[in-house]
This record gives sequence, structure tokens and C-alpha cells, in this order.
Amino acid sequence: ARIRGGGGGREGSFPPLVAAPVQDRNMIMDEVYQLKKELRVTQMESHRMGEEVVQRLGLMDGRLAAGEANLRSLDKRETANANTGQQGNAEAEIRMREVQGEMARFKRAVEAEVRSVVEGLKTELRQREGIIQQLDATTRGLQLQLRAAEEGRLASERDIKAAVERRFDSMQEGITKQEQQIVDRGLALERVLQREADERAASDALIRTELDQALQALDKAAKNEQAQRTLMQREVHSQVGDVSAALAEQIKLVREEADRGRQVLVEGAEQERARQETAVQLCQRRVDNFIRLYEVERGRLNTSVKGALEQITHRTQVVQGLAKRMQEEGAELRRIAARVQEESSMGVRSLSERLDDGLRGLAATQDRHTQQIVDMKTQHATDVQETRERVSQQVGRLRGDLEKNFRDDRQAREEHGAAMLEQQVAMRELERGVASRMARVEQQVTRDVEEARRGVEEA
Repeated sequence: ARIRGGGGGREGSFPPLVAAPVQDRNMIMDEVYQLKKELRVTQMESHRMGEEVVQRLGLMDGRLAAGEANLRSLDKRETANANTGQQGNAEAEIRMREVQGEMARFKRAVEAEVRSVVEGLKTELRQREGIIQQLDATTRGLQLQLRAAEEGRLASERDIKAAVERRFDSMQEGITKQEQQIVDRGLALERVLQREADERAASDALIRTELDQALQALDKAAKNEQAQRTLMQREVHSQVGDVSAALAEQIKLVREEADRGRQVLVEGAEQERARQETAVQLCQRRVDNFIRLYEVERGRLNTSVKGALEQITHRTQVVQGLAKRMQEEGAELRRIAARVQEESSMGVRSLSERLDDGLRGLAATQDRHTQQIVDMKTQHATDVQETRERVSQQVGRLRGDLEKNFRDDRQAREEHGAAMLEQQVAMRELERGVASRMARVEQQVTRDVEEARRGVEEA
């Protein structure tokens, strides 16, 4: 009955216990058992939570006691700190005043030192600016002098080139005229020889017994002519070799003189203002000496060319003399042929055969003479061309040396200007270094003052 009454709301939903099935009863027993287990768990949890609450309350009590002790110690410390704070403030104020005084003295000393350094640097900068201005004025004067010297050299070079070109043109015209004269003389000689050959062909029946003597005389004349031509060629070659050796020696001397002048000019440009003026004067003297040597060399070259032309004229006269002697020998042959024609009346056939042989030999001799004349003309033209080429090469070398010297002088002036620019850049870098040092000193002083102030405030 208690179970039924204790069921509460279940009484209307469940049938009486006696009449309930076994399954429902087991379910109810399981629920009751589960409720008991939950109750025990709840009791254990409540017990544990009570113990934890007790422990936490104990901890809180300990912390409260420690906090009270800390409050009491803090009160004591505050009281002690108040007393010591007043003393510390007084000492800090005293130290602050001392530090401020020391910092003021240090600042005044640093400012005085900085002012003295700045004044010294300004004085030094003014002195260096004056030196730089003097150097600039000196450099401008040297540049003007060098420009005037360069203009003078250019004018001299133009005059020399014009004179050399005029002289070469006149020499070329003279050589051309002489070549034309030689060609005309050769043509005239060929015409004379042709006329003589025609005359010999017309009077071939008149040459008789003295033909062998005439042929021997012609052979002797040919040998003499060959010997004279060989001697002439040797003389021409020896004279050309002497002229070339003299020109090479003079060019070597001129180059050595130009190298020494250039070295002296470079050394003078790197030294002080006084030595620069001395170097410029020395360079001017060297250039004058070089121009004088060039004029002397040109005179020697003209003399050599004139001598060569005289030798060529002499050899032309010798060739003309040979042609004249050949004409005289032809006339003698004609006279001999006439005498032979008058004296001989028999043996015409044998004499004709001998005459044919003699004519063939004479034609061969004439061809040989013609070939020798052509060879002499060719050799003469070759010698003239070689002499002209050597003269052109020597003039080209002299012009190249002059241009090289002028380029070296210009390079030395540019190097001097670059050195002046480097000195100006070094002065600017020195000024920037001084300014940066002053800025660093001011920043360091400011930082020291601020650090001292912060240290005093923290104390």
C-alpha cells in the first residue's frame, strides 16, 4: 500500500502491484536501483565539494592573513620610504644641481672647443680656398699659354705641311717633266735607230770587208754601255741607301728628342706651379728644337732629292752621248760600206751572205740596245718611284710623330686638369667630414645631457 501511495502520479497510470506483470516490476526495481546509485554519487560529490570548499576557505584564510601581514609591512615600508624619499629628493636635487653645473661647464668647454675647431677649420678652408684660387689662376694662365703654344704649333704645322706639299708638288712636276723628256729622247733615239736601220737596209749591198771590225766596235760599245749602266745603277742605289740611312738616323734622333720632351712635359705638369712654368718653357724649347731639326731634315731631304735629280740628268746626258756615239758609228759604218762598195767588185754573192749575217747580228745588237734602253727607262722609273715612296713614308712618319707629340701634350694637360678636379673633390670631402664631425659632437653632447637628466629624474 505504501508503494502504491508513494507512487504519486503513477497510481492512475499503473494497475495494482499485485496485478502488474513481472516485467513492470523489474523495470521499477531497476529504476529504484538507478536512483540509489545516483543518490550515492550525489552524496559523494557533495562530500567532495564540501571538502574542496573547506580547503579553499583555508587557503583564503591563509591568503588573507598573508595579505594583512603584507599590508602591515607595506605600511612600515611606506613610512620608511617617506622618510628616505624626502632625504633622497633633497640629495637628488643637490646632485641635479651639481650635474647641471658640470654639464653647463662641460657644454661651455665643448662649445668653446668646437668654436675653436670650427674657426681653425674655417681659417684653413679660407687658406686652401686662396691656394685653390691661386692654382686656378695659374692653371688658367697655363691653359692660355698652352692654347697659344698649341695654336702656334698648329700654325707652324700647317705652314710646314703647306711648304712640304708645295715642294713635293714642284718635285713631282720636275720629275714628270724629266720623265717625259727621257721618253721623248728615247722615242727620238728609236726613230734615229729606225732610220739608221732603214738606211742600212737600203745600203746593205755597200757593206763589205770591214763589217767584222764594225761589229767588234759595236760589241765594245755595248760592253762599255753595259758597264756604265751597271756603274750608274750602283751609284744610284748607294746614294739612295745613304739618303735612307741618313733619313732613318735623323728620324730616330727626332723621335728620341720628342720622347724626352714629352717626358719632361709630363714631369713638369705633375709638379708645383713654378716647375710647371719651367716645364712649359722647356717643352717650348723642345718643340722649337724639333721644328728646327725638322727644317734641317727637310733641307737635307731636298738636297738629296736635288742631288738624285742631278745624277739622273747626268745619266740622261750620258745616254744622249751614247746615242750620239752610236750615230757617229752608224755614219762611220756608212762610210765604210761606201768604201767597201767602191773597192769591191767581185764576190758579191759571198759578201751578200756575210752581209746577211752581219745584218742579222746588227739587228740583234740593235734589239739588244733597244732592250737595254727600255730596261734603263724601267729602272729609272722604279728608282724615281722608290725615292718618291721613301720620301712620302718619311714625311708620313714625321707627321705621325708631330701628331703623337701634340696628343701627348693634350693628354698631359687633361691629366693636370683631372688632378686639380681631384684636389677640389678632396677639399669638398674634407669640408663634409668636418661638418659631420661637428654634427656628431653636437649629437653626443645632446645625448649626454639627456641621459644625465633622465638619470637624475630616475634617481
